[in-house]
Amino acid sequence: MFEQAISRLGAFALSLGETPVVEGRLTEGDLVLEGPGLPASRVDRLGRVARISLRGLSLRRTFNCDLHLGRRPRVERVLAADAGPLYDACARFFGALLALHHAHPERFEVEDAGDIGAVLERASRFDAAAARLEVEQFERAYPEPVEILPPDRYRDIVVKPALGCPNAGCSFCAFYAGKRFKPMSRTDFLAHLDGVEGVFGPLLRGRTGVFLGSASAASLSNARLLEVLHTLRERWGELPKGVATFLDPDHAPKRGVAEWQALADAGMTRVVSGLETGLGSLREQLGKSADLDAFVHTISDQKAAGLPVGLTVLVGVGAADVHVAHREETARAIERMPLDGHDLVYVSPVAGSTPEAELKQETTAFTRALRQVTKAAVAPYAMQRFGYYP
Repeated sequence: MFEQAISRLGAFALSLGETPVVEGRLTEGDLVLEGPGLPASRVDRLGRVARISLRGLSLRRTFNCDLHLGRRPRVERVLAADAGPLYDACARFFGALLALHHAHPERFEVEDAGDIGAVLERASRFDAAAARLEVEQFERAYPEPVEILPPDRYRDIVVKPALGCPNAGCSFCAFYAGKRFKPMSRTDFLAHLDGVEGVFGPLLRGRTGVFLGSASAASLSNARLLEVLHTLRERWGELPKGVATFLDPDHAPKRGVAEWQALADAGMTRVVSGLETGLGSLREQLGKSADLDAFVHTISDQKAAGLPVGLTVLVGVGAADVHVAHREETARAIERMPLDGHDLVYVSPVAGSTPEAELKQETTAFTRALRQVTKAAVAPYAMQRFGYYP
């Protein structure tokens, strides 16, 4: 797909002179263009490519400048270190659009098109060298990668008041294996926020929520979390979706209803915890506590504080002979929790754990079983499809 994308970008660049009209819009954050025979594209006001659709082949950039090519479910990831020729091809494509704009500005029917030429000029310079600089900026801002988010928070601003994982020993998790939990100092956190603002640039204004990373920011003390929430509100105001985070209840301070209420009052709008399974023996095999009572108690306290929750459940883990018990006990555990329509249960099939057809069948059965016992929304969660996209 790599060479195919370069070829198609080149062909489109050569044929742009025949494009009768280019439609789109220019917002505070980005420029979107499309037209007859023209691939739909989006760049931010700094000229950084976000997405191009190339006749059935989609190209998307992540914030760390990896490129994702293809159509779901088949997506090829090109690491930033290998993506230089594609960035050069994108720059040439936007250079051709810029030349068309200079020659025929009347063909551009773009809302609020005041400085479209300036944006296209910047996009024509976002080549391999510029992408390398972007990677360096991202790595200065984020001391470790943004590995995963819940699907309803993919468009959040990710900030990391802590790095690593307080457990770092889950057998199913490759994201944080061996990465010990390390809270950021206040000074480092403020510098981190400066870096995040540099990474987002004008796109920051279009984001509606914040997600606290990495694996379990809620393992910080309540005092520190309240300080973080205050800093975010002071800096970016009250965003519509508020602030969400992951929590590992087995490796976090014990909180009662009052402590969760204080976090909710300060802007916390969802806490996502990894249940994974309601089968205690299997949960222990996965590297988590077999004590389901403590987990249920934590969720109940969060709900008593009026705090919406998210729960992740894994499908395909464990030997085949425990799959039915895994499904049934997970349904029983979730039925014990006072969940409502504001809550989410994410059903996540573990790719490669079982044959694909069986995994799909088991995921369907799991989803059906959970929907029968809870008022919470039950949604799919394909972790391997995540990308931290502009």
